[in-house]
Amino acid sequence: MVIDAKRRIESILKGYENVVVAFSGGVDSGLLAIIAAEVLGDRALSCIIDSPLLPRHELRDARYLAAEYHFPLEVIPVDLLKIPQVSGNQRDRCYHCKLELSRVLLSRARERGNAVVIDGLNLSDLGEYRPGLAASNQAGIRHPYILAGVDKACIRKIAMNRGFFFWNKPSAACLGSRFQYGEPLELSRLAMVEDAEEILAQAGLFPARVRCHGPLARIEVDVDDFPKAVAIHETLVRRMNALGILYVTLDLKGLRSGSMDESL
Repeated sequence: MVIDAKRRIESILKGYENVVVAFSGGVDSGLLAIIAAEVLGDRALSCIIDSPLLPRHELRDARYLAAEYHFPLEVIPVDLLKIPQVSGNQRDRCYHCKLELSRVLLSRARERGNAVVIDGLNLSDLGEYRPGLAASNQAGIRHPYILAGVDKACIRKIAMNRGFFFWNKPSAACLGSRFQYGEPLELSRLAMVEDAEEILAQAGLFPARVRCHGPLARIEVDVDDFPKAVAIHETLVRRMNALGILYVTLDLKGLRSGSMDESL
């Protein structure tokens, strides 16, 4: 039951002297940050890594959520594009990215008296291609949800039962996930994709993804939104061309998580 799951999470958190929560502004880490603050008080600190791979709206959402639910949040800037294994965007990009993020968070945790770093990974993440999970395990990051036997659906139910406005927020991913493996990640291209997705959001197409394959953009929206996308296709093409996207296509499979990993 949801109540039992929440109690298991709380029990695990009570076993830590103090924690640093790897925070992203999403449902999983948001709920964890709130519960950690409730259980541990000022012995819980949430930190979000601000890098070129983090969409600006996700950073705004994270700050708003922390202010709304009154838990401390630190924003730590990290230029992940300076790491060749990340900017090179090979298949193990997530591993090297998570390894660097873990290093930064562990350093902050040591400054707080050897706090434990925890994240929002849950049982639903175990069935996906997540090389970052291996990196976080290697670094010693703890996963309270996995220890509590909690999956994504349960996390959303706990948040919904508590009346948290973000309980049904769509899952997000870093901007690096919008590019096919092997295509280098450049600041200008990351900004282009973020602007393209903002165009879709302004048109009422949300959630959505703009996946880049060289000069071609593959738009993913919910299948139910196909008629809306087709109806305004001329506007979408014109605005995305202006961003530097040469070819604009609609993916007939619709919106889905990790579509760049399908080739693996």
